[in-house]
Amino acid sequence: MIMAGGSGTRLWPLSRQDRPKQLIPLVNGKSLLALATERIAHSIPPDRQWLCTGATHAPYISETLGFPREQIIGEPIGRDTLNAVALSAAVIARQDPNAVMTVLTADHLIDPVSEFTNAVNLGYALVENDPRRLISFVIQPDHPHTGFGYVEKGDPVDESAGEVESAAAWNAIKYTEKPDLEVARQFVASGRHGWSSGMFCFHVQTFLDTCRTLQPVTWEGITEIAAAWGTPQHLPVISRVYPSLKKISVDYAIMEPASRDPDIPVLAVDMNVNWLDVGSWSSLATTVAETDREHHNRVRGEAVLSECRDMLVINESTDGHLVTAIGCRDLIVVHTPDATLICPKDKAQDVRTLAERVAQRYR
Repeated sequence: MIMAGGSGTRLWPLSRQDRPKQLIPLVNGKSLLALATERIAHSIPPDRQWLCTGATHAPYISETLGFPREQIIGEPIGRDTLNAVALSAAVIARQDPNAVMTVLTADHLIDPVSEFTNAVNLGYALVENDPRRLISFVIQPDHPHTGFGYVEKGDPVDESAGEVESAAAWNAIKYTEKPDLEVARQFVASGRHGWSSGMFCFHVQTFLDTCRTLQPVTWEGITEIAAAWGTPQHLPVISRVYPSLKKISVDYAIMEPASRDPDIPVLAVDMNVNWLDVGSWSSLATTVAETDREHHNRVRGEAVLSECRDMLVINESTDGHLVTAIGCRDLIVVHTPDATLICPKDKAQDVRTLAERVAQRYR
């Protein structure tokens, strides 16, 4: 199941509520969602590929990507990843109670695909060997980052040796969500911690049972929605229940407390890939080629820069509008037909707050 929800407000003004980042052709003319579906195309049969996204985006996704409408799970409103995963698990369990489900994301750039596939295959194999397991796919950190969760790895899981080439599994000791900078530095230096990628693998019934134990109110709501799925009561029930569910991530709600429970086997599987979470203009900038290598400027669209350095300029104008700058450095400039963003690169994480203020003022 590919999670393709979220509004991508950190990529405002390019990303909007009706045109979220995962549907925009951000990388080489392709959307992040299109790239995510391509990654699984040769390893997961088409009838076992699912999407969870905003209900209003489902028709567009089905039409543009050719994704079967009946395999798109539509959220009436975004309620973070716990609810997206729990709803998907409950719906898939109605079709196959013994399904082993991998949760993937539509806002990451991942390569090589072969290593991604190796890790996913290992996750499936480990859960098939022991359906009680909850698997978290982790990325080896190359710098301290306070916006990611960290998973501390313990002893290796022997049965993973040789199961899938170049992938390895570990018993997960502890989850720590979004530590401060000093703690993040300690984690990276230890060599025992991996970034939580937001991708998981588990037996659907195991996840639902764990949700019932750790988040009983969410489980009750999801169970009510699943019971009405595919019936005339589907829309009234999901429209009433889903917006009332607690907004929380699956890391905070399930994986973190589960890792502290000795009765729940939580494993970390290394995903040895180049991994980019396209969650801000700073991260997206690395996907834009340098048009001026001497001054490290990255430009997409029509722009003229003079005596500028370390700039990211994206011009989405459709009317010939030209972006120009003199003597600037370390700025992000994004121009769209109806809004322009200018901010220092070190304020890129604050774009979400700005987008919320814009939404309040210009509804």
